[in-house]
Amino acid sequence: MYKTCIFYFNQYYNLVIKYWNRMTPSEYFVLLILIAVAGWLMMRSANKRL
Repeated sequence: MYKTCIFYFNQYYNLVIKYWNRMTPSEYFVLLILIAVAGWLMMRSANKRL
């Protein structure tokens, strides 16, 4: 079980690293916008819990 988890982790890690290294500036911009929107939504919903 442990070896299987490590195998899949390494596969997905390598996939992400390859994508990151081939990312164009426009793809990087879209990624930053998605992170900003997700953060804004999380902060907005945090105020309702108080």
